[in-house]
Amino acid sequence: MLTSKTVSHLMKLPLKFFVSRGKGELIFTVNSNQYIRALLSTQMISLFIDAVFLILYFLLMLFYSVELTLITVILGFVLVSISIFNTKILIRKNQTQITTITDVQNITGEIVSNISTIKAVGAEEETFNKWAIGFEKQLQLEKEKARIDSVLGNIPSTIQVTYSLIIFVVGILLGREEGLSIGTIVAFNALGASFLSPMLSIANSYLQLSAAKIYINQLLDIIDSKTENRDDCVENIKLQNGDISLNNISFKYDYFSDYVLKEINIDIKSGEKVAVVGESGSGKSTLLMLIAGLYEPTKGIIKVGNQHINNQNVNKRFYRKQLGIVLQESMLFNHAC
Repeated sequence: MLTSKTVSHLMKLPLKFFVSRGKGELIFTVNSNQYIRALLSTQMISLFIDAVFLILYFLLMLFYSVELTLITVILGFVLVSISIFNTKILIRKNQTQITTITDVQNITGEIVSNISTIKAVGAEEETFNKWAIGFEKQLQLEKEKARIDSVLGNIPSTIQVTYSLIIFVVGILLGREEGLSIGTIVAFNALGASFLSPMLSIANSYLQLSAAKIYINQLLDIIDSKTENRDDCVENIKLQNGDISLNNISFKYDYFSDYVLKEINIDIKSGEKVAVVGESGSGKSTLLMLIAGLYEPTKGIIKVGNQHINNQNVNKRFYRKQLGIVLQESMLFNHAC
């Protein structure tokens, strides 16, 4: 299943991937698998059925009247063009809305995860206002989409309603020259209406599949990211002792950011007790994350137990199982089903 593969791949990604993305964004992306799966399974079948009936109705209309068929096809293309134009506008709005939704979910996740801290410092009102601004922006985008859809979305319905009148008027005029009977015109009107229905359905499928493209791009952010370990070549190292050696270690989170740590050299012997002291934000936690293999140094070499642990071939999960790590914010997990 796509969801299982996504979560499995997500678990193999390095910690840096999660640092640069919010919880709400990742939860939204993983849950979008269900929407993509349901959409593709229903829309692909619908597209096939609509295409078959579109061809059948077109051939039947040609049998009755070429002129009326031409008018119907032109009206159909007008309907589809309006629908596609409406779709492109709504897609741009959807892209902005998804960003806003993930921001709101990130704030909601922070509220749930840090409610004790929020209450301890009396920041309930400020936190709610921050959430409310994002939620109001989300509602505003919904209103804008509704206004656009109410204008452009009603044009195809109006054309469909007036279609019968157009066919009857043109059919009667043509009937004088080509001998079309009232019964033939009525029959063609029924066929034409049936022809326009799958055309609009195909246009709607285009809208849905175009919307799915946004969710797929979000999903590819996870799928295309490199895993912590290479699947083709992984070395399970066994630590011989507790010696730790950092040689010219420098680290920054991305290419454009400043160095958090720069040219750090440390040698710690097995059995030694060492305290790393410094002001908040000086890189103490980052240094320990590097030693634990949770981050990869931008420059330099890290050796633990005489093993080169920042080698790309090293199985970081196997390495960390040999360590005892207590993080700043330890979490208790509920494994109840």
